[in-house]
Amino acid sequence: MSRRLVVIALCAASCASGGTKQAHGGSRSFACEGRHATYVVTGGIAAPEAGVKMTCEGDVPLVEEYRLYDKGKEERRSGRISPDAWDSIWKDFENAGWRMVEDCKNPGAGKKDPFYVFEIADPDKQISVTCKGKELPFPHDTFRNALDRAKSELPVDEKSE
Repeated sequence: MSRRLVVIALCAASCASGGTKQAHGGSRSFACEGRHATYVVTGGIAAPEAGVKMTCEGDVPLVEEYRLYDKGKEERRSGRISPDAWDSIWKDFENAGWRMVEDCKNPGAGKKDPFYVFEIADPDKQISVTCKGKELPFPHDTFRNALDRAKSELPVDEKSE
């Protein structure tokens, strides 16, 4: 009888904590459905070229960031993120109306400001738009911020600590 109570207690604790979770969060199924988003920035402060890419391998949500430095030096970091984080970030693109966006007109951009190229796609539509500036207008700023949030979901590289 006491063994049965232990099993019930363990089941109750598991349910209270959200049940069994998949690696990197989420106890639900995830369908990428061909969605992806990326930006490449040239002339930024961090590196002459850098980028962030949010894709899937099958239905595994992935993020990659890279930086290309002078003389060919390159840094890359990539990994899985949780399906919940991926979907939350994707909602930012949806809420910004990515399907109707065109290249930005940013009169405040200076000659030496960074230049962004964004690509966003789902099975029905693909766009590629550009925007120049340190401060980007809506919705281009939303795209950059969403992808930067995606890279912040990457696990910390233990070597860099």
